[in-house]
Amino acid sequence: MNRVLLPFLLMLFCGIAEAHAQRLAVKSNLLYDATTTVNLALEAGFSARWSVDLSGNLNPWTFSGNRKVKHWLVQPEIRRWNCEAFNRGFWGVHLLGGQYNAGGFRVPLLPTLRHTRYQGWMVGGGISYGYHWYLGAHWNLEATIGLGYIYTRYDRFECYRCGRVTGRDEHHGYWGPTRVGISVVYLFNHK
Repeated sequence: MNRVLLPFLLMLFCGIAEAHAQRLAVKSNLLYDATTTVNLALEAGFSARWSVDLSGNLNPWTFSGNRKVKHWLVQPEIRRWNCEAFNRGFWGVHLLGGQYNAGGFRVPLLPTLRHTRYQGWMVGGGISYGYHWYLGAHWNLEATIGLGYIYTRYDRFECYRCGRVTGRDEHHGYWGPTRVGISVVYLFNHK
């Protein structure tokens, strides 16, 4: 057998054997649910103390008076668990990317959103800390918070109802919270 092919096949076989024993989880962030944002995250443990999490969020709704917080967001994260995967505390490094079209809402940290509409895209990343609480054989509760940087480019519109552009291709950098969640977690392959 080829010297290059043999190590590849051995790694593939070992990876499949390891994948069978890994833990998998599906979860929903209750904070996003409260904002009518549909969300789902999948997490897979790939060693005793490491896992990878991928969350997706979508808010396609337009509310009365043409108010909206339409967006989609994807956040991959790699996690290092203090004890073992899916048990107690973890540290993570995450990325994020998405698009948005928002305006007409009163938000304390974004006062101009009440009378202005913003439409654009964002990318960023950061570090996070979280904790899992055991609830039952397959159920956990997860809390997480992340801090980092987001870069965004957007068009600004005079009011959230009308379409008159007041700023094209503007950009902004943001330092602060980049991930927050209280999630219900269902664990597959639980011991």
